[in-house]
Amino acid sequence: MFEILSQKIAKNLQLKGLVSDFIETFYGVQKQLDAPSEKWEGLLKTLSTLFGGSQERDEEILSQFTQDLQKSPTVLTAGKFLVFNYTTAKGANNAYFVMVVSAFGGRGVYSNANTKNELLSCFLIDAGTNLNTLAILGNVLEDWVDPRTKTYNFLSNMKTSRFLFKKHTKHRNLSRAGLQTLFPKNKFRTFKLNIGMENIYEIDTNG
Repeated sequence: MFEILSQKIAKNLQLKGLVSDFIETFYGVQKQLDAPSEKWEGLLKTLSTLFGGSQERDEEILSQFTQDLQKSPTVLTAGKFLVFNYTTAKGANNAYFVMVVSAFGGRGVYSNANTKNELLSCFLIDAGTNLNTLAILGNVLEDWVDPRTKTYNFLSNMKTSRFLFKKHTKHRNLSRAGLQTLFPKNKFRTFKLNIGMENIYEIDTNG
């Protein structure tokens, strides 16, 4: 699990920190909504005893709240947060942190009829992403069962996504403007699942 993930993105300490910061923010939002995670609260006690700095903190969080995932369309579904390494056709290898969304008729992965490739559809999460807004949205989507709310078209369109705000008025910090900054169309990506994708790790949002 984490030992492999750590090796895969060891050269990208910023990404490791970003992922652990998101996990911390996600469970912090849950606690504010009066739904604290026992697993997270237990980890906070462990973190308070660590003296190795931010890197040790990140490693402990990732070891408890990431798990490897099969490269299968049946499990790589919209709403999940993933970390993975990907090698392009030109040989460039990079690590990515993403939120999976439905697109082009798929539930997170769709097939290209021309190339026969299976493509993971997602939005990139990077240093410019507002993690607090993302954590609020992640908690909203945990409660919302309508799959249409986890699609590229829904999340990138301010007119359709207004239903999130009407339904979830308790999430007062979730605004249309905030959502628009999370999912600009230039952060939408597809990755070939059957060619360049290496190990995939899921962020545990049900701890």
